[in-house]
Amino acid sequence: MPGRGPPPPPPSAGPAGPQLPMYGSVTDGGSRMLFKDTYAPPPARSLTTSETRVLYVLPCLTSVVVLVLFLHVYHRSWIAVLEVCCALFLVFAASAALNRDTPFRFYASVLCLLALCSAIGIGLLANSAAITEYWFLHDGNAYANVLPSELAAAYADAGKIVFADGSRIDVNRALGYKDSATYCVAPVIDDMVEPAAIQFWAVGTDCCAERGSFDCDDAWNSKAHSGVRAGRADAEHFEQALRMAEVAYSIPSAEKPVLVRWVADPETVELNYWRFGTAVLLGGLLAQLLALALGVAALKMVMGSGRNFFR
Repeated sequence: MPGRGPPPPPPSAGPAGPQLPMYGSVTDGGSRMLFKDTYAPPPARSLTTSETRVLYVLPCLTSVVVLVLFLHVYHRSWIAVLEVCCALFLVFAASAALNRDTPFRFYASVLCLLALCSAIGIGLLANSAAITEYWFLHDGNAYANVLPSELAAAYADAGKIVFADGSRIDVNRALGYKDSATYCVAPVIDDMVEPAAIQFWAVGTDCCAERGSFDCDDAWNSKAHSGVRAGRADAEHFEQALRMAEVAYSIPSAEKPVLVRWVADPETVELNYWRFGTAVLLGGLLAQLLALALGVAALKMVMGSGRNFFR
């Protein structure tokens, strides 16, 4: 058989056209996938001066507003303060959730949330320490030259009482009731007139023995003959101590006696409550401002370095 010749050459494919990179291919520069590079979020940028100021001032204003509410409104309507705080919390939380792709707005919302929560804690602390007691005395009436034998019902709205000269504490009939603390009571009497029932009682905490001693507040001061109305916090314990004193010393007491802390100057006591409470608020606010300044400075440095937490 005749031999076969060489096979015919393959048809020409023509000149090669430009090749488009497929999804997942790598570009010559060693960058990421083309699709991902095309749709990647923009890189982080540094905070501007105006943005930095807003990040600092807005949480500061939030703290100031909340602390003012706790100073002037909380003692009258704690529900109103709670409603305002809840509304602010919801606004800031919603803003943070909706602006996760906008770093400036997101961080501003988070800082306001932190300022709100810390201000609430400071406000509650200041009220429990002094502010509530201040407003309790401030809102009550002030009476002077009161005889211990007068009916306590006439002074049920008292905040501060100055007793008549000659009024004193009957230390010999003082009594201490031991529970979580020692709750002390002693009759307020007048050597001139012996009342049918004790109308006023001096009270204190952890300042007496079981019987026959009373060293609470200014009881040691012979010139003291005034009282500031005792708060409601330990009223039940003082009532228990009072009933025990009635039995122990066989002395009758008014159905609703007035309980006072024995002091030399009621006005000074009231002012000291105000000073201490505002000192707690101002100290807490200053601590917030310092922490916020450090936080904003750190955030500015991190964002200036080019890091983007939203990639």
